[in-house]
Amino acid sequence: MPTIEPEAVARPQPSLETERLILRLPEPDDASVLTEQANDAAVVRYTATLPFPYTFEDAKGWIELSRTSAAKGRDWPYVIVPRDAGAPIGAIGLHARGDAGEGLVGFWIGQAYWNLGYASEALAAVLRHGFETAGFEQIAASVFPENAASLRVMARAGFVEVGRGPEPTPARDQAEHIVARFVLERASFTDTGTDAR
Repeated sequence: MPTIEPEAVARPQPSLETERLILRLPEPDDASVLTEQANDAAVVRYTATLPFPYTFEDAKGWIELSRTSAAKGRDWPYVIVPRDAGAPIGAIGLHARGDAGEGLVGFWIGQAYWNLGYASEALAAVLRHGFETAGFEQIAASVFPENAASLRVMARAGFVEVGRGPEPTPARDQAEHIVARFVLERASFTDTGTDAR
């Protein structure tokens, strides 16, 4: 695995701030804490791409890929950092999908920080960025139907379920699994503010 260089991002990605959170580009020094947060079967079972066990090398690789993709201006990867903690508790990413003005969002939160409203708050900030700065007309998301907490987050943010079907899930034996697909249109986005619990 090559060394992660802080200079890997040629074009700085702006941080996003909410009442309780700072969302910023992943940094090389985040690898240890991200490994600690993501190496948890309860967290990984609701994601399509996180492997389990989640290793330090996995975290380093994700950070390097995130910094490289952010430099291209079509991906906005963030670590989620509570203002009162100073270290990441999860991650959220917004990715451009094709050339049709559509984004795709996904996130995960460490188990110790579930049910505190952090996912909703981070998602609101990223949606605002996606619609107001990145210029997306719609943003999509996929959620495993058994992930009741994320289904609630989607509903709270205004997403509408548009169907269910199989999607590739590299972290789950490379097999396809049924997911609930959601879409939020720019015209339907209601900015819930920085404190989106």
